[in-house]
Amino acid sequence: MARTSLPSVSLRSRKGSVRLESTGLLLELDGVRRRIPLRAVATVRAAASGRSAVTVVLTAPHGADPVTYRVGAPNDASATAFADAVNTRLPARTADEPPVNGSDLVEILADAAPKRRGAWSRPSEWDLVIILLVGVLALPVLAYLAGLVHLIATGEWFRLLIYVLGVKPLLFGGFGLGAGLHALYLRALLRLRGVSVLAQPGKSSSGKLTCRFTDASGAARTVEVDDASLVVDGQVPVVYDPRNLSRAVGRYSLGSWVLRTLGVLLCVPLLGLGLMMVPYQVMRSFL
Repeated sequence: MARTSLPSVSLRSRKGSVRLESTGLLLELDGVRRRIPLRAVATVRAAASGRSAVTVVLTAPHGADPVTYRVGAPNDASATAFADAVNTRLPARTADEPPVNGSDLVEILADAAPKRRGAWSRPSEWDLVIILLVGVLALPVLAYLAGLVHLIATGEWFRLLIYVLGVKPLLFGGFGLGAGLHALYLRALLRLRGVSVLAQPGKSSSGKLTCRFTDASGAARTVEVDDASLVVDGQVPVVYDPRNLSRAVGRYSLGSWVLRTLGVLLCVPLLGLGLMMVPYQVMRSFL
């Protein structure tokens, strides 16, 4: 069956990147950008072992060693999805057709600095964490009410004032630290089994950016990521979980990473202050 949409597959590592376009591959490696037409590609191989990567093998005349380019991948699933998507779109070649020298067809492009966009926003991925927090919320609420009744009954008004005021730093510190840990867990999970794509940005609302892309099977997909995610050349680099589309993250700028890291670190002393102002006051009243 003919494919009507082009998969938005791409790979990116610290040393380079590669993405599938309508006419070929756009490869950036060692600071050099190349456009490789599909007829210059013999095959794309996903690494069978070791570090996840793909190798782009160019066509070569009989007896000549083909030129290859190796690009790292975040995981095996992303590498395999990219290789399959490209290989299925390579032009058919007959056995009696002499192979062309693919390196002669590669176009070297001028360097172009990607246009980036970033903004600070709240975390957008909560998933099961929210359900678990709601489920266990009853226990700390009952414990807090018990402490409140105890301090009122004993007439320790100064401790009671601190106890009431301590709710805010306790909640902000706890939820902020929990959100940061959940975000780290989600990115670690997607690094293991996520698939990298370049998505088209859509509507931004309530700290979320709607992104649309076509997966390796040709199906249109929609995910939501932080609207702080980078937009590079009009597209958003996204990593999504093929098992659950609600798990998707975009790339952040260095500035966004620094701000988010500082925000999580500030939650630690805030949580400590809340613990001193709430449960510690009740414990001291018994001593």
